[in-house]
Amino acid sequence: MENNLSENTLPPNTLPPNTLSIVQRMIASKLSIDVTDVKPESNLTELGLDSLDTFDIIFDAEDRFDIKVDNNQVSVKTIQDVVNLFDKLLQEKAMLTHG
Repeated sequence: MENNLSENTLPPNTLPPNTLSIVQRMIASKLSIDVTDVKPESNLTELGLDSLDTFDIIFDAEDRFDIKVDNNQVSVKTIQDVVNLFDKLLQEKAMLTHG
């Protein structure tokens, strides 16, 4: 059985195994579409996400990954942009914890 995406955050100092697959599942669930339709190059607007949906995804990710996304960092257009943003913040968090 697959874990619910809104469940607990990741353990401290742990990078997710595959941020892309997590983001794909989050967006597919939000839009009620097949996860295979959510590709890295997919444009968020073309998938059907409006700005409020995008912020919902970001808020969910903040909880899930225990990160904080500043409003001025939210200039994402594709799935890969979202993944890159989350990975960058996760790496920064790991460096702060280990640094």
